[in-house]
Amino acid sequence: MSTLDSLVHNRFTKKELEQKLSELFNEPIELIEDTNECDTDYRYMFGADIADNGVVWQSTFDIWFLPARFDKIYITEVAYMFE
Repeated sequence: MSTLDSLVHNRFTKKELEQKLSELFNEPIELIEDTNECDTDYRYMFGADIADNGVVWQSTFDIWFLPARFDKIYITEVAYMFE
């Protein structure tokens, strides 16, 4: 998943990030914001199925970010879990 790690320290709009992730996963990706109003942590989440040697893994991805100017976000961390 080093490709996802390469997103860290880059800026995107939400739409640009969804397009980039859709290209990486070869399927439409829709980001869901999971940020609490009282929270200082901002996070997008999405799910995708990853096929590996005939086994399909259900995966959950988190993208942590900071709001930036011009409707962009600055990605600070990515995390993923396979089930």
